[in-house]
Amino acid sequence: EVSVDGLDVTSSTQPATCNAAAGQCATQAIQGCPEDSSQILEPVVKVIIRVPNDFMGAILSDATSYRRGQVVEVAQVENQAGGATASLIHAEIPLAEMVGYATALRAMSQGNANFEMSFLEYRFVGQDMQEKLMEDPYRF
Repeated sequence: EVSVDGLDVTSSTQPATCNAAAGQCATQAIQGCPEDSSQILEPVVKVIIRVPNDFMGAILSDATSYRRGQVVEVAQVENQAGGATASLIHAEIPLAEMVGYATALRAMSQGNANFEMSFLEYRFVGQDMQEKLMEDPYRF
């Protein structure tokens, strides 16, 4: 747990200055901890993707490989118009990986897929991701 005891902010203080100072404090606090005792948490969201079966392979690959997600369930649903079937993909994906997902999903499915997401929980990032964050905390 990190707490700030005081911060002198004047009318000339820029928000970017406060953000940079907070980032440096967090980095120094984490770097000052023994390696085996510090773990970083990240928010994970529950994502439900409705996708025509023709595009399911690309969507599953993107969710698991590129976005570090875990697929929980894949279910078949029939189109309301009685047409082709579609799939509902239930996945858990780190929130940081969802930036720009709507655009990517439209591109992968030719505009035929949609999704909804909601907060699920905080999880520990993996050791490799924690090392990347320590090298460049502003990357994400």
